[in-house]
Amino acid sequence: MVLLLILAGFGIRLLTAAGTWLNPDEALNYLIANQKNLSAVYQASLTNPHPPLYFFILHGWRVLGTSEIILRLLSVLFSSAAIYFCYRWLAQALNPASGLAGAILFAFLPALVGNGTEIRSYSLMLLLVGISLFLMEKGVRTNRAVAITGAALFSALAGFSHYSALWFSIALGVYLLLNGLTRRLKFRVFWLGVISQTGVALVYLLLYLTHLKKISASPMTQFAVSGWLQENYLQPGENPLIFIFRNTAGLFRYLSGSPIAGFILLGLFSAGILTLIIKNLRLAVLILSPVIFAISGALVRIMPYGGTRHSILLGVFICAGAAGLGLILKPRYQSVMMAIASLIALVSNLIIRPAGQFIPRADYRRELMHQAIQYLRSRVLPGDTIFTDYQGSTLLSYYLTNPAQPVDFWGKGYDWLREFDYGGYKVVCTQDWDFNHQRLRFPVLIDRLSQYYHWQPNRLIWVFDGGWGRPLMMREEFGRNLSVFVVMPEMFLNPASAESLLLGAIRKLREMDLSGIRTLILPSRFASESVKKSAIKLGITPITYRGLYQLVPTGQKQFDAHLPALACWLFNCYEPHPEFMSYMADGESYIAGDYRFTLLLTDVNRQIAVYRLELNKN
Repeated sequence: MVLLLILAGFGIRLLTAAGTWLNPDEALNYLIANQKNLSAVYQASLTNPHPPLYFFILHGWRVLGTSEIILRLLSVLFSSAAIYFCYRWLAQALNPASGLAGAILFAFLPALVGNGTEIRSYSLMLLLVGISLFLMEKGVRTNRAVAITGAALFSALAGFSHYSALWFSIALGVYLLLNGLTRRLKFRVFWLGVISQTGVALVYLLLYLTHLKKISASPMTQFAVSGWLQENYLQPGENPLIFIFRNTAGLFRYLSGSPIAGFILLGLFSAGILTLIIKNLRLAVLILSPVIFAISGALVRIMPYGGTRHSILLGVFICAGAAGLGLILKPRYQSVMMAIASLIALVSNLIIRPAGQFIPRADYRRELMHQAIQYLRSRVLPGDTIFTDYQGSTLLSYYLTNPAQPVDFWGKGYDWLREFDYGGYKVVCTQDWDFNHQRLRFPVLIDRLSQYYHWQPNRLIWVFDGGWGRPLMMREEFGRNLSVFVVMPEMFLNPASAESLLLGAIRKLREMDLSGIRTLILPSRFASESVKKSAIKLGITPITYRGLYQLVPTGQKQFDAHLPALACWLFNCYEPHPEFMSYMADGESYIAGDYRFTLLLTDVNRQIAVYRLELNKN
């Protein structure tokens, strides 16, 4: 029965893994692993928020092949093996029927299947956690020091694969202490266990000092906490109880694939935990502790908690908690738990409604990516440039190169962008993860790019836009998550058009009360003599953004001496300026620090705006 379950779990994972292109996270993980040697892999992994063990293993796995299915097969094998150890642990801790019920949930819950098929470290972590739980339970029941120290070893390895394993490692240490204090372990066995758990703590300390301490203060981490993962961290002013209830419901919904199945699973888990508290308090503590620690970590903004893959560790404990309900059943009725688990697994997969980052299967087909890459190869000429966002560059690092050969991870850095040679093609990417955050300002990015490279007007810039989210320009032949297009000349603001916009704005300013205005701030590249003369006719001194920017380092007084001022903002061109002025791109009045920006006029096409800039006296 267990063998059939493992084979079924393997089969559904293999089918899920087949036939789709790598998502950007998978491509990034492979890029980190696809380096010349382990030292280079480690250096690349330091830029990532995950520890290095999985990257080391993936680096060696490449010798078996580098196709999507072969690379994903590593995770499929890890997660399939984890089903076995989940069963062995629960069969010891509860009973064989309950163990099988828990393993059924672990094998088929949608989130555990999905994460068990991708090029990520979650499957490895869950396997190591399963082995550790099995060894710890065996050591406690047989009083064997080898098993307990082995549990500590695999707990440490789990920490080397994913940082969320920290909550499990702490819970395992608590479980050891409970068994020691209740004299279930011999004195020597208990203290060997304590020493080995101390070693686990030192491993986490090492990871913190060499990696986590630096990465936790990085812009990438801060963006996760306050950006795309903000719902999974307690935000300032948010009610902690509401956060806990909302995100706990989100976690069960995520694991089971839908609100209905999530509600059923939550009910089964709650009943199972209550049963364990009555029947086996120590095991209840072990199962519930990681959830409590994960909630606490999110409340203090250390790690996320909720309906996200970052909480997938908790899946094994939720399956175990649900299986705990089997303890109240008589032996001849224990098969009922297997039926209940099978029903939940079936319902979860029949009414699945994926949440969060998700690409529909129809848009995720491998051939769509190959068509997009072939389209690029057939049209990009020597001297052309492929412009993309960060997630797009990770995809190109795999699909535009020979993935069997190591690929340069670092590229050439130029302030806000990086440049790579992928398969002989010049690829330039922004530091932003995706273009969606700059959707309204994409022409500004193109204009800024042209200023960096000083391209001729006839130079072609190709854009590859693929990954999570909808592309800027949909191309149906590539699906709804991939696009390739060329930048059109009209996206660039030429000097004649810019001058016309500025002169038109100045003419409208003549109709306004400009008393007290000292300065008219003009875009540096387009501050022609005719524009400056028109400003002077208004009785206002013209100054460019570049000139203003040079004043900022000399002190606020030098800057304030030019106020009140009028600031002309061209939406589709890049202009270096003091940071607090960047909000003018939103086309709305605002206050930034000591300064007030009042929108005076803008054109119907949102090409130009004029703001009144003055000190905020409130």
